[in-house]
Amino acid sequence: MIGAVLLYFSWQLAIVVFLTVPLYTFSVNSFNKALKNSSTQERERNGEIIEDLREDIEGAATVKKFVKEGYLTSKFERKANEWLKVKNKYSLIMQVIDDFLTFVRGISPIIVLSYGGFLVMKETITLGTLIGFYNFMNWIYDPVRVISRLSVSLRTSVPVYKRIKEIYDMEEEADGNTEINNVEEVRYEDVYFSYDHTPILKDISFEIKNRQKLAIVGMSGSGKSTLVSLLPRYYEPERGSIRINDVEIRHAMVGSLRKRVIVVQQNDFIFNTSIRENITLGDEFSEEEFERAVKAACVDEFAESLDEKYETVVGANGSHLSDGQRQRIAIARAVIRKPELLVLDESTSGVDSKTEERIFEKLSEICPTLIIISHRLSTIGKADEIIVMEEGRIVERGKHEELVNKDSAYKRIIRSQIFEK
Repeated sequence: MIGAVLLYFSWQLAIVVFLTVPLYTFSVNSFNKALKNSSTQERERNGEIIEDLREDIEGAATVKKFVKEGYLTSKFERKANEWLKVKNKYSLIMQVIDDFLTFVRGISPIIVLSYGGFLVMKETITLGTLIGFYNFMNWIYDPVRVISRLSVSLRTSVPVYKRIKEIYDMEEEADGNTEINNVEEVRYEDVYFSYDHTPILKDISFEIKNRQKLAIVGMSGSGKSTLVSLLPRYYEPERGSIRINDVEIRHAMVGSLRKRVIVVQQNDFIFNTSIRENITLGDEFSEEEFERAVKAACVDEFAESLDEKYETVVGANGSHLSDGQRQRIAIARAVIRKPELLVLDESTSGVDSKTEERIFEKLSEICPTLIIISHRLSTIGKADEIIVMEEGRIVERGKHEELVNKDSAYKRIIRSQIFEK
């Protein structure tokens, strides 16, 4: 519409204006590749700095322990300088584009007035026509300028969009349609699992029945934690099947499965809230159920001595507590939900042997079916059956007395002092 009005006033001046409009597009396209690369690098370096800050804050205790403040400061300075370089380059390109757009917008009126004055002197157009044309010509630049700057903003948003799309395109956790009612038997059948094409578990087959206590032992890296992480479907087996009561767990409803099978790991996350809220996590439990859980996990032994007892805020990831206290809260969090199968993956490594023994005695009453991963002979020796793993395979099975009385891998592990005597 504005173009038609300009042509009506003067087709000669309109052509001058129309020829300057492509310069807006040229100014953006000429810097397109450089702008895209610098924007991607700036976002990547910014993400690295944020990740470093997060790690430094979470690892503050370790930094102090080894007096590494200087090392981390220099590391942060180096990455900050790298980010500043790409940030400055990105800002420079943005500024050049903006200046060029301003230049085009500024030079166009000069050209129009100069050429328009020439046409007035030749009496090709009148002075009124030139003034009217000049007033209307700015209307064509405003939308072009807005579109050009929007184009620049969209190009700089591409790296962010790609990262969001990566997350959005991640496969959702598949849910089954079969509800698990009671855990009477768990059976692994020829299970294989790999991570990044590296075999972790190979040909795993075993079973655990109701009211049985099973211990899994092995050297570090033998696949113990991965083995139990398959059970609540944190990962999916590459081959083979895992069944609960003859139901393939990949067909089980995830919510139903994880209510009945709970894994407590060595470093389960503790929220920056009270002990009570860390245990209940917003669910409703009676005071009797709460008391039973904290006593079973021996949380009461340290919580009662605190000024605010169970209402004590424990800090980020339980920073105000010891390792053993955090682990006991994690166990209580699981116990209060009355799982039918409880998996303890090194979840008592931070408590002393006597406290651990009391915890297992109480757990035997509340959660009769247990899978235990531990490096303490006093713990695994009480299991009904022991599975010994090496390099992702089950190499031995049996009771403690059977395995320790023969030249077995289990006996070699004990001799290597992996277990706490």
